[in-house]
Amino acid sequence: FSYEIDLPAYPNAAQLASAVAPPLTSDLKDDLQLPTQTPAGVQRLLLNAPPAGYARLDYMRHQLLDNITASGPGAPDQVDAAKLEDMLDGSKKATPYEIVAGEALLARYAGFPSRIAYGFNGYDINVIKGADAVRPDDAAYWLEVDINGYGWVPFLDKPPKADSSLNNPHKPDKGVVASNEVAAELFLPVAEPHPVPPFELVRARLL
Repeated sequence: FSYEIDLPAYPNAAQLASAVAPPLTSDLKDDLQLPTQTPAGVQRLLLNAPPAGYARLDYMRHQLLDNITASGPGAPDQVDAAKLEDMLDGSKKATPYEIVAGEALLARYAGFPSRIAYGFNGYDINVIKGADAVRPDDAAYWLEVDINGYGWVPFLDKPPKADSSLNNPHKPDKGVVASNEVAAELFLPVAEPHPVPPFELVRARLL
């Protein structure tokens, strides 16, 4: 099989630095929906974030990404205001899907339409067979943000830490390290009291 890949012209770092949100039209309404109540953690971020543009978007996203630990499977689940608050100022742990959903909400709070994308990000190189293989383990979620003049731009950032497992069958991501919070099961032998009945003591003396 052969195929062609048609990629749009994504903005570079310099172009992103001056990027702004697109004009708000009716077709972007669904990509700007937010919880009815703004979490306290988000209010704090909005007060400290740059006033507008890509700098505001980047600040909001990385306040989540740089401080959270990926934990658990990536199955889709509801991410509401309470969950976002927990990710920012509570447990600071979330599944891969919840992290991307949190990014999408923070991008909307920054004024940018956003959505969750799903597909394959990576592949295995088979040197012996001379072919590349895309496997289920390469499936991923990522954030897409609508930027004026460039359309939907993917952001493939990952949190720097993840919970580790001794029996994890999936191939490790070299860009993600284990969390500092290590949980291990420890088994300690405990001697329980076992009183000897008096008749056994007497019997032992007699014998």
